[in-house]
Amino acid sequence: PRSTSSSSSSSTNLVRITTRIGLPEAQREVTREELLEQGLPPRQADAITVQRHEMQFLHQYFLRWIIGALCITILFTPVLLGLLCWLCIEYQKYRNIRCGSPLHIYPIGFGIIMVVSVVSKTLIQ
Repeated sequence: PRSTSSSSSSSTNLVRITTRIGLPEAQREVTREELLEQGLPPRQADAITVQRHEMQFLHQYFLRWIIGALCITILFTPVLLGLLCWLCIEYQKYRNIRCGSPLHIYPIGFGIIMVVSVVSKTLIQ
C-alpha cells in the first residue's frame, strides 16, 4: 500500500508540472459532502465530483504521454544525428565510385529535403 505522504507528494509534483506546461492548476478538491452543504442537489454534486476525477485521470495520463514523447525524442535525436553523419561520411568516401544503381542521388535528395524542411520551419515561425 502507498503511504499518504508519497501520494500527496506525487500529486504535488503533478500540479507543479502541469502548471509549468500551461495546464490550469488543480484547485483544492472539494468533497461531495461539502458540495451538498453548499446547497447543490445530490445529482449535480455527483456530476461535479465525477468530472473532477476525470480531469485528474486525464492530467495523469497526459503527463505520462508528454514525458514518454520527450524521452523518445531525447533518445532518438542523437541516433538520427549519428546516422546523418555516417551518411555524409560514406557519401564523401564513395561518391566517385560508379555503381549499377543511382545510390549517390539518395544523400543529395536527403540533404535537399533537410534544407527545405529547416528553411520552411524557419520562415513559418
